[in-house]
Amino acid sequence: MRPLADGESWTHALAGMVSAHKLKGLTCRVVLSGEDYKLLTAEAPAVPDAEIDQALLWNLRSVLEAPPQEIVVQSFPFAAGLNRPGPGMRHVITARKNRIQALVKGIQDAGLSLSSIDIPELALRNIASRLPENAVGLGLVSQSTRHVVITMYRADELYVTRQLAGITSLDGASQAQTVQRLIEQLGLDLLRTLDYYDSQLQQRPPAAIYLQPLPGNTSALLGGLSDTLRLPVRQLRLEDVLPGGESLTPEVQAACLSALGGALRRETV
Repeated sequence: MRPLADGESWTHALAGMVSAHKLKGLTCRVVLSGEDYKLLTAEAPAVPDAEIDQALLWNLRSVLEAPPQEIVVQSFPFAAGLNRPGPGMRHVITARKNRIQALVKGIQDAGLSLSSIDIPELALRNIASRLPENAVGLGLVSQSTRHVVITMYRADELYVTRQLAGITSLDGASQAQTVQRLIEQLGLDLLRTLDYYDSQLQQRPPAAIYLQPLPGNTSALLGGLSDTLRLPVRQLRLEDVLPGGESLTPEVQAACLSALGGALRRETV
């Protein structure tokens, strides 16, 4: 991991790293940041599979942030374990076409071979799939650019993704003066998510909730949330997912979480 210097472009930094570490020609996987895409839900249109994304682009034109011709769309079905009545539903990823084109060009110009472009919700699924609770189901609380997000996974599938309403940061997780308020706010949002998971999606409770890697002593936060939710709440450690993770500080682990998930991707593009 190398942060950008003041005024430095990501394309310049990437080209420098590829040159310095002799990475030219290697495969590259990318995970978009929160500003680069939107994740929507929509009813699956009654068209052949090859035409679904184009039909969704037309159907969602009223909520797009730009004209349809400037947007790229990719969708995937809701989890197979959701037995909901009515038409099938799909998750729909939308992004500005020029942003994706610039991303692809910058990677190719640096000498790398682009293998996949993911979003954090799916990248983190690849980490969740390596945790022991994956088969029963688990939740993962993580920090995006501007929000705290809860995602629910079971058997390698995404069931819920939700930006938590009153929380924008997990920074107070280990501070005695702020942890009680964080327990109350985060606990309330998690209870709402679990209620939706149970009552609306008709899923059994998850086996555990994980918090992303966090610095400092988070035992008070984990204990308070466990009491509130009546579920095990655990700290995610990358050494539980990948050998060598213990050598990284919690700050680096958190910063690399989505990137690691993207690197663990198993599906072909």
